[in-house]
Amino acid sequence: EVLSLELVDPRFYHLDTCFCPLDARRVLFYPPAFDDYGRRVITQFVPEPIAVEDTDAIKFACNAVVVGRDVVVQSGCDMVEKALETHGFTVHPVDLSEFHKAGGSAKCLVLWLPHRNGSFTDRVTDRNQGAVDLVNRSAPPRLADERPRS
Repeated sequence: EVLSLELVDPRFYHLDTCFCPLDARRVLFYPPAFDDYGRRVITQFVPEPIAVEDTDAIKFACNAVVVGRDVVVQSGCDMVEKALETHGFTVHPVDLSEFHKAGGSAKCLVLWLPHRNGSFTDRVTDRNQGAVDLVNRSAPPRLADERPRS
């Protein structure tokens, strides 16, 4: 099931800037970026949503890269770092402030490659399945010389 999430704050122009799946139980999200319905969807379908405060949200804390239990996030997002560590994640703060000028941060700088089976995904393990299912992601078009996906 895919549920729509409408963004209402123009500073957060794309879902990856205000919503970050962490694992099957948790996401980072910036509540003011979503309309009332979107906030209800997230809090109803994510068992342990982690709300991000304004000071970290404007530093693109939700535009983090998650690889298993490791999270690369903009340095200086102190509240998010503490929340992630409390939930058992290892935080890797990096200064990406120069890239913020272009409107993104860590996740915007990542090229996700297909798995050997040809599927495209932004999760490394099935631990992220629950949260990722909230996001409708379409696979890039297949090139003529690519092998069929299973």
